[in-house]
Parts: sequence; structure tokens; C-alpha cells
Amino acid sequence: MTTENHQRFYFLFDDARNIRTDANRKQIMEILSLAYDNAYDTVRVEKAAPPSQWDVIFVGTIQSQLSQGVNRHIKAWFATRGITY
Repeated sequence: MTTENHQRFYFLFDDARNIRTDANRKQIMEILSLAYDNAYDTVRVEKAAPPSQWDVIFVGTIQSQLSQGVNRHIKAWFATRGITY
């Protein structure tokens, strides 16, 4: 897995640190962490996808989480960063 695969995660996670509302910041960081873990496990542990698919899995996991009833502020935060469901 190359560093490029993690770039979106690092950018988003660093950006999330600036969210003022504790509950929203925590939920966004949880979504990002879950997506990271899922992509890592799928590519590295399970070897169910090639490393080139890491970002696709990462974004897909976020999109799945956004469809699970998160509040509009969480959805808007991701939408302004190009991730919608």
C-alpha cells in the first residue's frame, strides 16, 4: 500500500480536527476511522482487493455510513469535500 492511498484519509482527518461541535467532530472521526480500518482490512488483511482499490473502498465505506441516518451537518461536511451518497 502506498502513501497515496492514505492521502484522502489524512487530509480529511486533519480537517475534522477543526470542527467546533464535539458531537459532530467525534462522529466524523469515527466514520473516517471505520472507513480506514475497512479499507486496510480488505486490502491488507483479507487481500480481497488490490492496493489500487484502497481509496475506492475507503470512500465507499464513508458513503455507506452516510446512508445510515447521520445528521445533515455530517452529510454536508463530507459533501463539501466531494463525498456524497
